[in-house]
Amino acid sequence: MVSVSDETTAVQIPADDPRAVELLLAVHSGDIDTIRRLLTENPQLARAWIVDSKGFRTPLHMVTDWPGYFPRGPQIVRLLIQA
Repeated sequence: MVSVSDETTAVQIPADDPRAVELLLAVHSGDIDTIRRLLTENPQLARAWIVDSKGFRTPLHMVTDWPGYFPRGPQIVRLLIQA
């Protein structure tokens, strides 16, 4: 289920959507280049709600998930906020 009405509206993306999976892997590995590419291709991804059985979370939540630190975390946060 992806719902988009305009560029300012947050989208809901299932956690198993390829974009959500790739973003999560990039965040966990600190892959800034992949995150930049994903945000360029899908600008709404920066404010998306990733939906799974536990509820909703944003890309910023991904950066702060357990264990609480991933490589390049501060740079990823800045990138997401700027987007």
